[in-house]
Amino acid sequence: RLHDMGRETTGESTDKANQFCLATLAYEILTGLTLHVSPEAGTPVDVETKITAKSSPDRVAKTVRDSLRVSLGDGYHVETDDGEDVVIKKVGKTPKFELTLASSTLTGLQVKIKRE
Repeated sequence: RLHDMGRETTGESTDKANQFCLATLAYEILTGLTLHVSPEAGTPVDVETKITAKSSPDRVAKTVRDSLRVSLGDGYHVETDDGEDVVIKKVGKTPKFELTLASSTLTGLQVKIKRE
């Protein structure tokens, strides 16, 4: 499930923003998830991340961060914050973007996506 600013969603569209924070809250079994990054007037990118079962929330965040860095390139700054959070920021003239959960193979994962 996806939580956006306290409102539960299942991946539907959100407003575009300069920055998003993705927080891995809890999970039981997770093998992968796909995040959809959609810049204004740009080509959307689906970022698939494979997660090793029973990874800690910190490890999940680092794996998602690394996957986003490779897939998004220099137009975005991606970092972890507080261990379990992944922060995605646009850089320079990169357009505002939308972030949604496109798909997942998971049991019991909770993710918060927050515009900042």
